[in-house]
Amino acid sequence: MVAGMTTCYVYILASRNHRHLSVRATRDLKHGVRHHRRLISRRLSRKNVYQKLVHLETFDGLTSAVAREREIRSWPRMRLVQLITRRNPAWKPISIGGFLAKAKVVG
Repeated sequence: MVAGMTTCYVYILASRNHRHLSVRATRDLKHGVRHHRRLISRRLSRKNVYQKLVHLETFDGLTSAVAREREIRSWPRMRLVQLITRRNPAWKPISIGGFLAKAKVVG
């Protein structure tokens, strides 16, 4: 990693039935996912909306991460489902702590 560059993440959250998919980019993965879940809960007027982390990518710098987020957001739903299924066929929740321990930077 180049000096001064920070590791950033692009992630996808899915609802329990996979009906809702949300794509975001963040510098702080734990804070970003927690904050995003709260926003979704408020928007849907429920206290506990189950959102699981199903896809995650790592980048050097926010510029690359935001570019990737915009790219993914422009995709049709079917392509998003294919992206998630390719890396996570069972759509199991990804452990943030486990991911951070073995993260590889994409670039």
